[in-house]
Amino acid sequence: MAIFYVAPEYTSQRCSYCGHIEKANRKTTSLFQCKYCGKVENADVNAGFNIANKHHSNIFQSIAERDVMEGNTDIPKEALYFKPMQL
Repeated sequence: MAIFYVAPEYTSQRCSYCGHIEKANRKTTSLFQCKYCGKVENADVNAGFNIANKHHSNIFQSIAERDVMEGNTDIPKEALYFKPMQL
């Protein structure tokens, strides 16, 4: 298993869906709410997606992701990875 260093800057303030960065996105220590798109999520989960997104091209594609890209729709939709929108 490969391990990659990811610079942590703004991973807790950046929306993992739309990419908007704002200090006010962090409502509490455990809640993230984007001021731009309204996405609400656990703050740690949101930061984890941001860390994964920073080096997604260097992370080996999981079997589930490969199946989705090949058209297999047997995978639950909530398990899909969504790439952030570019602003």
